[in-house]
Formats: sequence, C-alpha cells, structure tokens
Amino acid sequence: MADADVIVIGSGFGGAVTACRLAQARASGIVLERGREWKGGEFPREPDDEWVFDPRAPEKRHGWFDLRMFPNMSVIQGAGVGGGSLVYANISVEAKRDTFLAGWPPGLTYDTLAPHYAEVGRMMEVQRVPAGQWPERTKLLHDAAKAAGWQNRFRSLELAVRFDPNWSYGQQDPHNQAKSVTGPNIHGVQQGTCVHLGECDLGCPVNARNTLDLNYLAVATQRGASIRPLHLVRRIATAAQGYEVHADEIVNGKLEARTFTCKFVVVAPGSLGSTELVLRSRSAGG
Repeated sequence: MADADVIVIGSGFGGAVTACRLAQARASGIVLERGREWKGGEFPREPDDEWVFDPRAPEKRHGWFDLRMFPNMSVIQGAGVGGGSLVYANISVEAKRDTFLAGWPPGLTYDTLAPHYAEVGRMMEVQRVPAGQWPERTKLLHDAAKAAGWQNRFRSLELAVRFDPNWSYGQQDPHNQAKSVTGPNIHGVQQGTCVHLGECDLGCPVNARNTLDLNYLAVATQRGASIRPLHLVRRIATAAQGYEVHADEIVNGKLEARTFTCKFVVVAPGSLGSTELVLRSRSAGG
C-alpha cells in the first residue's frame, strides 16, 4: 500500500498551494521539505546562528538561507517549511492585462487568471500599507513621482502582511514588539501585526508576515496532509503502482535514508531544486 496518494516535494509557493488544494480534494498527501520548521523567536540573528543551508553538508548546516554562486548570478533560496515565502519581501503583484497580449497560449489571459489572483490575495490576506504607516522612503518616492509629473504611475503594492490600523509612528516607542496585536488569521492561525521592524527577509519576530506555513500549508495540515521537514529528496524512481521517492532525513546531526511510495509526485522545490532533482533522477535511471 502506498504511503500517500501524492507526495509533494518542496513547501514553497508551488508545493504549498498544490498540497492545500489536494488536501481539500481529499487526496492523502505528504509534503517533503529539506529545511526545518521555523517559529517566531527561533530565527537567526547572531553571527553564530544557523544562517546557512549547505547542500553539501545539510546534516551539519541546515539554516535559513541557501546561497548559490554562479559566474554571472547569485541566488538566495529559502530553506524551511514555507520555502521562498520565508525570505521574500511579501509583495503580491498581479501581471498587467497587456502582459498577455502576445506570446502566451490563447487560453491563458488576464481574465482567466483574475479569479486565481483574487483567491491568492484572499488566502494570503494581502493588503496595502495603511497610508498613515508609510515609511519616509515611500513618502519621498511619492513626492518625487508627483514632482516629475508621474503621479499616475505611482502606486502602493499589496503585501502579504498583517497591519494594525491603529498603529502609528507617533506613538511612544512605536517599534516595541509589545505593540504588535496578536489574533487569528482567517485560517485560525495566531499571528501578530506589523510594528515596522524592517526584518521581513530575516524572519518577522512578531509573526506579522503571511508566510505559506501560516495559510496554504496550515489549511493542508488541517485537511490531513503531513508536512515532513528536514527531508532532502535525492531521487524519484518509477514503481509498480506509481513512484518511489528516496530521501535523507536529518536526525540528530545525521542523514538517515527514507523511501516513500505514492501514486503521483509533484516536483516543486523551486527553479534550481526542481532542475537538480529531475537531472539526478534521470542519471540514476529513475
């Protein structure tokens, strides 16, 4: 008997959304994530903290960032339950309508995607920074655009962040973490509200960022999906009834081999991770 109907590899934007929708469709699912599950207050801050995820020695170094250096490009990837949502700047931007006027399949239009954009916005509770909470640099950009006659091109973007409309820079000690208001999000997960600490990409200590572990993955778990952190998938192989997924689990500083069976596999460990995994599996004859 298979371990699950579907195994999702990676818990970032692709994997989290897929795991959520599969769980809602009552498919049994396992999500394999190479990084750990991070909680508020556990994020790296000091020089000796767990900053780096080292794919060459993940049992020893499985921290917050996976930094890849290439001749003409460097890539920073998130490592943890929530994937890239842990280390991005929370911005949610819809593609403009004219983006789809050329170069796309006929059925892929702004109108076909619009309801999905809206659903992502709902799931991640996106909103704009309240006008009274703009930082000085946003005000300067707005004033510069207005002075240059480009005010119609200025717009504040929606963010996957929780804000307290009553918070203001004018209050005493405004950035004190105690000023964050804690409460459940629409998925029943407790979060705080933003007190403008400027630590988004490093992990919000008041849990105001709507990262994927707090919405899509939370819903997937509520519907029966199993999230398995510290599981590094090494290869995928075909099997009689579907697939075998071969992984190493990080246990007490060591790698222990694990094999999972399933009917279907979703490969979603990001652009680099997906490419590496597919090529490794092909080389191994999977």
